[in-house]
Amino acid sequence: MQKTDFVKSVADRANVSQKEAKQVIDAALDIITESLKGGEKVTLTGFGTFEVRQRQEREGDHIGDWGYDEVTAVDENYLRHEVLFSTGTTILIEFKHFSYEREDCEGTRYQCL
Repeated sequence: MQKTDFVKSVADRANVSQKEAKQVIDAALDIITESLKGGEKVTLTGFGTFEVRQRQEREGDHIGDWGYDEVTAVDENYLRHEVLFSTGTTILIEFKHFSYEREDCEGTRYQCL
């Protein structure tokens, strides 16, 4: 699902215009992003948790005759952190017994019903 599809679905369910739905979604995503940049954990109960964790240093790629070096960045906040998402219990419960209904699923990763 693309963002435009998501906006349309939200607008239909909330009985608002697509413009209003887009503004609300953009505002929510901005708040999540700003909170993560500020080092806060964002928990949407039942849906999941976004958080920033520090990455361990790793060995860089071989570049010419310089050999391997630890990755260092001019801005350490850029390379040394990553955003993680942990799924909430409501989502996990919804998908516990989820399977795709497909007639042509034999021999694929989908579970035949």
